[in-house]
Amino acid sequence: MAKTTPRLHVDEALKTAAEIVLPKEQSHYLANVLRMDAGDAVRIFNNADGEWLAYITEVGKKSVSIRCEKHVNAALPPSDIDYLFAPLKHQRLDYLVQKATELGARRLRPIITARTIAERVNLERMRANVVEAAEQCNLVFVPEVMLPLALAAALHSWPAEK
Repeated sequence: MAKTTPRLHVDEALKTAAEIVLPKEQSHYLANVLRMDAGDAVRIFNNADGEWLAYITEVGKKSVSIRCEKHVNAALPPSDIDYLFAPLKHQRLDYLVQKATELGARRLRPIITARTIAERVNLERMRANVVEAAEQCNLVFVPEVMLPLALAAALHSWPAEK
């Protein structure tokens, strides 16, 4: 059975022959979950440099190193869509964020209304869900997760051209 080529979002600059040591979570995923070895292909992407074909150069106990080889796709941001929403509780918010990413939102903007039930917004969890959705759906762009704003403040600061 042929291996599928996993896709990973990275924060580092991507260019031909760039060597990248992946973060702990991504290293664990490739080495221990997917059981990948040196020489195996991986697709990596970021919002600035697009998607690249890379190869694993080293699998250590705590880290995996990769090397960029070939540019595959440009990073094309989706339409200028801001997705404003009142935060929900845990799993429902995860689902909302994933679907908004898959549908092509460029920015996710949590809006606090008078009837918002969620007491706080876990932005790191939202960012992780956005990245995971982009990786799984072959998107070459990860939407920006904005800080929560009160509805009145969001409406007051909204650009007139939108």
